[in-house]
Amino acid sequence: MALEHCFSIIKNKEKIEKVNIPDDFINYIKDSLFWIVSSWNGKTLKSGLPYYGEALISDEELVKFKTILEKWRGLFSLGTEEINLTGDFLIDEMKYEKVIYKKCELLNILDGLLQLCDKAECLKADILYEGI
Repeated sequence: MALEHCFSIIKNKEKIEKVNIPDDFINYIKDSLFWIVSSWNGKTLKSGLPYYGEALISDEELVKFKTILEKWRGLFSLGTEEINLTGDFLIDEMKYEKVIYKKCELLNILDGLLQLCDKAECLKADILYEGI
């Protein structure tokens, strides 16, 4: 089973809807996710999202998060039908892993997360992020 990160709409401590995102995709876009501020494990405000554990993206940061996702979607929409992403460094092979997606897969991943953000905005709710 592939590793996934879960994003859920949360309102009044209740999970309303969720979207799972592949780990290798989160790793690819993670640098840009440092531009948002989230509450890590319900305690500390920090930049980005923790790889392990939970973080809350408040409705104030949701606009920025959504904008970042929209920009990634725009970039990937310009790609070829097969998109090669650079993955983790494979120490045994001394090279970077190549992660291959169909363009429609990447766009569907982003569309699902963007729809979740839209719904959270309408509900004035937060997004709960759960790392692997």
